[in-house]
Amino acid sequence: MFLKKLFFFCAISCLCHMTQAKENDEDLSEEIRIGNFALPGSQRPGPLLGIGQNIIDKNLLMGFVTQSFLYGKHRNFTLTLPELLYGIRDDLSILLGLPIAVKSKDGPNSSSGVGDFTAQLEYLFYHTDKPKVTTFATVLGSMSFPTGNYKKNPPAGLGSPSFFLGLVYVHLATDWYYYTSYGAFFGTKHKNNKPGHHFVYQAGLGKNIAYKTKKWLLTWVLELSGTYEQKNKTNGITDNNSGGNTLFLCPSLWFSTQDLILQLGVTPIIQQHRFGNQFKDHVFVSFLMGWKFN
Repeated sequence: MFLKKLFFFCAISCLCHMTQAKENDEDLSEEIRIGNFALPGSQRPGPLLGIGQNIIDKNLLMGFVTQSFLYGKHRNFTLTLPELLYGIRDDLSILLGLPIAVKSKDGPNSSSGVGDFTAQLEYLFYHTDKPKVTTFATVLGSMSFPTGNYKKNPPAGLGSPSFFLGLVYVHLATDWYYYTSYGAFFGTKHKNNKPGHHFVYQAGLGKNIAYKTKKWLLTWVLELSGTYEQKNKTNGITDNNSGGNTLFLCPSLWFSTQDLILQLGVTPIIQQHRFGNQFKDHVFVSFLMGWKFN
C-alpha cells in the first residue's frame, strides 16, 4: 500500500511540475556544461531498468548491447540484447532490438535461442530547458514479433505479436537526475494460449559524482522498479502457476564520453510474490554498453 501511494504521489508531482513549467515560458536554452550537462543530450545519464528515455537528435544513430543475468534458486535467465536507436526527428526516435542469446533454466528444464524482435517508437510531447535543468515527458509504444521459438521449454518467445505502451517523465539538473515511468504490456493469443498482461511502475534518482566538460561524466543512479504480471492462459485454461509481483531495487553507475556509454548495475529483488508453485528470483545483474556512430 505504501509503494502504491509513493508512485501515485510521484505521478501527481510530475503533473503539477509540468503545469507550472508551462506557465513559466522563460527561454533559457543556453546550457551550462557542468555536471550531468557536461556532454551532449544523447550521452547524459539514463536508466538501466527504466523504460524509454531514448530521445536523441535527428539523424543520430546509436548502438547498444545489454548483457543481463537473472539468478534464483533452481531458476536462471541470461540475455544478450543488441539494439539500434535512430533519431527520426528531434522529438521522435525508433529503437530496434533482437535478443540474440536467450538462455533460460526453470527447474529441470532449460533452453536457449533467439528471442522476439521488437520495434519501439518514442515521442517527446513535453520539453523545457533552462541553463541548469531540463525536464521532459515522452510516450512510447512498441510491438514485438514472434521470432523466438515458442515450443521450447522454457519458451524463447511468445509465439504471437505483443504490444507495450508507456509514459515517462524526467527531470535532469547539473547535480541531480530523477524520473518516473509507467507501462503496460499486452500479449495476443497463440493457439488458444495467451500471456497475462504486465504492468510496470518505476522511479529513479541519480547524482553526478564527477565530470570533465566535453570529455566525460560519472553519475550514480538508484532505481525502484515494480512489475505486476497477470496469470497466463494455456489451452484456454488459466495457469495458476504463473504471474505475480516483483519489486527490484537497482543501484548502478553511469559513465559516458562523447561517443561511449557504460552502465553497470546489481539488483537485489527486495520483494517477490509469485502465484501458485513457482521458483523465485534473487538477484539481477545487467551491463549496458552504447556507442554513438555519428
